[in-house]
Amino acid sequence: MGPLIRLDTTLTGDRYVSILSDHLHPFMPIVHSNGLGEFQQDNATPHTSRIVTEWLQEHSSEFRHFMWPPKSPDMNISEYIWDALKRAVQKRSPPPLTPTDL
Repeated sequence: MGPLIRLDTTLTGDRYVSILSDHLHPFMPIVHSNGLGEFQQDNATPHTSRIVTEWLQEHSSEFRHFMWPPKSPDMNISEYIWDALKRAVQKRSPPPLTPTDL
């Protein structure tokens, strides 16, 4: 798992490339110094946009990018993490009202 990035706006292809450049790109060589890092994302529209596809192709020698089938939460660890976070937040009393409360 890599860093968790909080957005206060809608994710677009341009914003996603910025996240990849600013967070994924420097993160991968730190945790995978042998160059064998693997990157997984789902098929959300921003992830499959032309600009993102081009960025991933430009950096394909730096880490492996896996295409995962859509609607496959059993193959995506982040789905389990989101579920655990959701359950933890639902148990909080009083419930958080703002992103800062989370």
